[in-house]
Amino acid sequence: MKKILTTITLAALIIIAGCTDLDDIYRQLDEQKDKLAALEARLRTVEQLMNSANSEITSIKGLIDAMNKKVSVVSYKELDDKSGYELTMSDGSKITLKHGAKGEKGDQGEKGDQGKKGDDGLTPVVNVKRHNDGLLYWTINGEWLLDADGKMVPAEGKNGEDGQPGTPGADGITPLLRINSDFYWEMSLDVGKTWQLVQDADGNPVPAQGPKGEQGAPGQDGDANLTITEVGEVIIIVYKGVTYTLPKGAPVMMTLTTAKNVGEKITLRINASPADQPDIWIDLNNNDKKDEGEAVTVFGSDVDYLLGAQTVTVYGKVTELRCIENYLTSLDVSKNTMLTLLSCYDNQLTSLDVSKNSMLTSLTCHRNQLTLLDVSNNTALTFLQCSHNQLTSLDVSNNTALTQLHCHDNLLTSLKVSNNTALTDLRCYRNQLVSLDVSKNTALTILECFANQLTSLDVRYNTALTHLTCHTNQLTSLDVSNNTALTHLYCYGNQLTSLNVSNNTALTWLVCYSNKISGDNMTALVNSLPMRTVGNGGFSLVINLKDSNEQNKCTAEQAAVAISKNWNVLDSDGDPYTPPGDTPPGDLNNPLSYVAEYNVNPEGDGFVTDLTACKVSGHFTFDEANTKFTPSITIGGKQYHLPSIEEWRSIVPKNWRHVRFTETESYNDISETVTVQGTSITMSSDFRTGVEGVSYALRYKGTDLVSAWRYEYISDGNNTRMKVTSRSLKGQTGVTVDDIAKPAFWSANADDDVTRHFPASGFYRESSLYNVGMLGYFWSSSPYSSSNACTMSVCSGNASAFSIFLRDYGLSVRLFSSGD
Repeated sequence: MKKILTTITLAALIIIAGCTDLDDIYRQLDEQKDKLAALEARLRTVEQLMNSANSEITSIKGLIDAMNKKVSVVSYKELDDKSGYELTMSDGSKITLKHGAKGEKGDQGEKGDQGKKGDDGLTPVVNVKRHNDGLLYWTINGEWLLDADGKMVPAEGKNGEDGQPGTPGADGITPLLRINSDFYWEMSLDVGKTWQLVQDADGNPVPAQGPKGEQGAPGQDGDANLTITEVGEVIIIVYKGVTYTLPKGAPVMMTLTTAKNVGEKITLRINASPADQPDIWIDLNNNDKKDEGEAVTVFGSDVDYLLGAQTVTVYGKVTELRCIENYLTSLDVSKNTMLTLLSCYDNQLTSLDVSKNSMLTSLTCHRNQLTLLDVSNNTALTFLQCSHNQLTSLDVSNNTALTQLHCHDNLLTSLKVSNNTALTDLRCYRNQLVSLDVSKNTALTILECFANQLTSLDVRYNTALTHLTCHTNQLTSLDVSNNTALTHLYCYGNQLTSLNVSNNTALTWLVCYSNKISGDNMTALVNSLPMRTVGNGGFSLVINLKDSNEQNKCTAEQAAVAISKNWNVLDSDGDPYTPPGDTPPGDLNNPLSYVAEYNVNPEGDGFVTDLTACKVSGHFTFDEANTKFTPSITIGGKQYHLPSIEEWRSIVPKNWRHVRFTETESYNDISETVTVQGTSITMSSDFRTGVEGVSYALRYKGTDLVSAWRYEYISDGNNTRMKVTSRSLKGQTGVTVDDIAKPAFWSANADDDVTRHFPASGFYRESSLYNVGMLGYFWSSSPYSSSNACTMSVCSGNASAFSIFLRDYGLSVRLFSSGD
């Protein structure tokens, strides 16, 4: 509109320019500028009027809907500019109510002769009023608002009649106001599709603002009738003369109770939408009020909070809560329906109610003491990790969005996943399952169902599988012919008499020992192995030398077939398998082979399952380690013990100068005294350190255990570790340490190599972990003094078996085999 008026004005001025002097033209231009400025001000005013009117309509409709849907008021607060209040509702919505304001004054009369008084500009007063039928209808300026057919416009839907259920009423209509190009009010009753003029009681259109005239009288005061009163369990709101009664809702909150003492710290990671973050706070002293320092100011990162009470409450619409490893004994998240991610693992929870958290997409509650978990209402879940609890049943039939389900290490006797067709990762191992139907789970890429009581397993429809671990069951047959993407197959500890992997051309790991495969069936198995390439060989573990019931048999000829296809034929310890009659000269053991492959787990009753991860190992004080692992402990049917410092020195030298990763040095004929399997050995060794970040050694010279050693520090975040590789030289005396320090030495003839990884798991002190991903410390059984003990340690610069640590520090434990 402004552009049209400007164009007309300029055109008129151009036309009259030829017959008017310049002073007159400039005067007229100034007048037009004043009029345009006045018009712009007028446009701004009517836009504000329009926005204000529609905002009030939205607020009224919000109150009506909340009342009809029984949505409660969780909280309310005064607006920063004191112009009204903002209500926070139990469904997460917000309603803004503003006090009335003074009416607008009329515009100034035109210059020159006094003009005629202009009409008052009006803002239609839109409200609601209850009709005789009990329903609320929209009013305008106190009169019923009528549609194009002359009917009253309902503000709420009609309920069904008494008796048999009536037809649901339509939702109430929300009017929409605007000001047209003639500056008259219009309304739409169909969300802006069609518009009609707003008319007064006499049927005249209502102007948004009168034409220019003399100074108008001040407008009437706006409706300032807004009161909010709490009465018992309800909140009474009087707005624009209409009363709305709404239930008082509980505040959005989550309550945590910990076994930690007051004065200790808990670690929480909290996140919320940016709009809700100012309202998030933690009641750390359990006094039900927000004190100084209780506002949450850091989102999305771990923060330590000082406990003023053992029960704390997090207030506000938190979407993500991570409260792991806090010794929590109870956790109530039922009053926060906004939660999408809950991570509460490694606590002491015996129950967890997530039935109200229908927005959850990720729930990790493993390593607690849960006996029951109901996720039937959590239909948005895509990731559920509930392992290491005491669950006897788990119903995931409603969780059709699940892509990852980890429910292993429980007491489940059955598990139905036929509805979970989106699953790509299912880990249900170490339960008591007697059957498992995965025929509908065609998207599965990982299936880990080992250590159950399965007598059959049908994976014909799981053509996307890359990892299948079904070992330690009671399977008598296994068909993997359709699983052409399979790279890892672990089926040991069953009753298989045959196995065909000819279709599994991507296979790189086959672990099938402790079965009943022998003779022609073993020949068929090795013949079915896919051809691998040099440098990208496969690994086949076919024999368990320590299993007295092992019925697999692999001859030298059969092993040769596998080797010819670039497969490493190994025993259950991962060492090269030598069939009977082909024992290498000397029948030698490598000292490194006596070291367990994995660190001890946090429970101290087994091993972790990751070779290199830094954050999964257990940490024990010196006294705890000696109590648990001395003289020995049985794990997986095998005896292990905590090594003495002399046993550690059979793997890592005593002197840190002899294993250095960054400084190049040579040391020859170094005398060492170590212990291997209870036997003290004195020998001579040569060392070359810091050769392109690697340290090499020729150790056990002068003994039958003469061997080549390679020490590497691998910096890889949570997988940072020292990798130790040892190769028996089988009595050879012509190999030098300089030969060993060449890459070509290690790239050839690697079949007899033994490798162990020692993660940089740091140490534990006063409830905190330190140096994780940087340093590794491993207890020996050897005390140094009343307050210290000896350890093997590794850092980015060196490694040695002579570090001294305080006995009450928590360090990693790597056990040594106690022999047969």
